[in-house]
Amino acid sequence: MQSLFNCLLDSLAQGIILVDKEYQVVVWNGWMERLTGLSKAEAVGKPVAEVCSCFAEPQFQRRLTDTVENGQNCFFAGILHKTFVMARDSGNSQEAKRQNMQIEPVYYQDETFALIQITDVTVQHRRIRCLQNLIKELEINVQAVKEAEESARHKALHDPLTGLYNRYLFYDHLEYLMAKANREGCQVAVLFIDLDGFKAVNDTYGHIMGDVLLKEFAARLKQTVRQTDIVARFGGDEFIVILPMVRDLSEADYVGQKVRKAVDGEFDLHGKTVSITASIGISLYPSDAGNVEDLLNKADRAMYLDKKFGKNHNHNLIEK
Repeated sequence: MQSLFNCLLDSLAQGIILVDKEYQVVVWNGWMERLTGLSKAEAVGKPVAEVCSCFAEPQFQRRLTDTVENGQNCFFAGILHKTFVMARDSGNSQEAKRQNMQIEPVYYQDETFALIQITDVTVQHRRIRCLQNLIKELEINVQAVKEAEESARHKALHDPLTGLYNRYLFYDHLEYLMAKANREGCQVAVLFIDLDGFKAVNDTYGHIMGDVLLKEFAARLKQTVRQTDIVARFGGDEFIVILPMVRDLSEADYVGQKVRKAVDGEFDLHGKTVSITASIGISLYPSDAGNVEDLLNKADRAMYLDKKFGKNHNHNLIEK
């Protein structure tokens, strides 16, 4: 039976060391022999610190004493302490080794022994690291996909030159604000803005300078209106502003005057100075129209009426 027990002990896939109260090795199994190159005859009866060097360190000495004298259990994780028992051919290859060590009391015939179990967790540790790297890579990929999706969404809904909303996103916001106005009993104003003299700038300085002018005008327009107002480029040199929650035409006209004053100034186009004005048409929902298309048509017609009567003014068809 003893030989069977020894055979079982030697076949275990972990190191087994049994230490008595004098801190001498009583049991040294086959796993320890294979790893260290020390046979049972060479290890048994020797001080454990002599055949297992980690127990020469104070922290492990104290834990071994706690087990033998006070019956305490302790566990050391290889992820923190790496290797407890070095192989006979230890070298650089051992730097990545990981071992767990469990120390627990064993009682036999009124004596307390310390059972030291060493388990190699190098493979598990590498798998965990691989899994962690995979998770990190997946997180990076997911973030890249999210950023690509957000970029694609932004490009689909914003004007590529000015960064303002394009007409598709503008329509969505206008329909939403019109429905909100119905619920809350207020009005929505639409300002249709056309730059006077823009064609002359393009013809004189070229389309690149024309694009610079459009970008500069868009920036001024955004700074002029409220944060709650919606600003979009409708196409070419045409811009639209939605003013939600207005009471009457005078509020929309006031914003139109602010926009006109913001435009009524010089624009620096890479060293070339130009001056332009803006024609603005205004329509109100539901006063002037009951749907999106009619509302835009009214504002568009009012803007062209502005151009006809001398440009650089605000117009509303109700007034004409």
